[in-house]
Amino acid sequence: MKEINVITHAGLFHADEVLCTAMLKKIYHVNVRRVFQVPEEIDENTIVYDIGGGQFDHHTEENKRNNGFHEGTQIPYASCGLVWDHFYKEILLAKGCAEDAVEDAKEKVDQDLILGIDAADNGVFSMEGSALTVSGIVRLANPAWNDNVSTDEAFHKAVDLAGEILELVLHQAIAQAAAKKIVEKAIDDARDGIMVFDRYTSWHTAFFLSANPKTAKIDFLIYPSLRGGYNVQAVPVSLTDRTSRLPFPEAWRGKTPEELQAMTSIAGLTFCHNSGFLCACKTLDDAYQIVSLTRKVTA
Repeated sequence: MKEINVITHAGLFHADEVLCTAMLKKIYHVNVRRVFQVPEEIDENTIVYDIGGGQFDHHTEENKRNNGFHEGTQIPYASCGLVWDHFYKEILLAKGCAEDAVEDAKEKVDQDLILGIDAADNGVFSMEGSALTVSGIVRLANPAWNDNVSTDEAFHKAVDLAGEILELVLHQAIAQAAAKKIVEKAIDDARDGIMVFDRYTSWHTAFFLSANPKTAKIDFLIYPSLRGGYNVQAVPVSLTDRTSRLPFPEAWRGKTPEELQAMTSIAGLTFCHNSGFLCACKTLDDAYQIVSLTRKVTA
């Protein structure tokens, strides 16, 4: 792994430069120097961010994204977004992402993590309140007023923490990007408005972003349950509206297995979620019976 030097600002730290450092540590051995004044001479093996102007300092001019808004406000870049946009491909490939899935994974990481950090660092929304954001958690890693700990020591601990969060986000984004081909095949193979998966797959995003017109006619998906048997899931209205297109009958919801089996005559029906979006059953045949009866009852 190549060794590089990075320079960022000293004093209290924020998720912006902490995440920049965590990102670069995924692909480089990083030596960090925190300063209040950037040296005049910077060698080509040094990356500077969140201070001193240059490519990765967002304070010198307004850098607004074209893909991020919060309550109608366009989100400017922070250093985190600038560094991610420059190094994302190297980072994702280093984590095992397939090259043809890099752009999808990049967008997922951007939406799930980077945009929020850029927004918070630029004051687009407040970090105050009971629900902690990643930016709020990193802020808590700064020394308290009565701690006998240097900000440099706390900074490195915060980078380790941010690195663990980033690792989770990268892993999920790469997995979701890899699912795209599987979901497209399931859409193509769908019959009678039912998608079937050999195993549970992260399908929501790929399904609703698919250009395949068959998605409009798919109401259910079936997949093996981690608990054994099968799950039958009702497809929601959209990616943001989880109301089911065709929910399971109200009379089934929350009933015991014995009650469900008695009222439906489906011997393997064991569960129906209170919201009507999910049923569980023992066999694949049970799953198809559940869909068929749901359509009859709600017709």
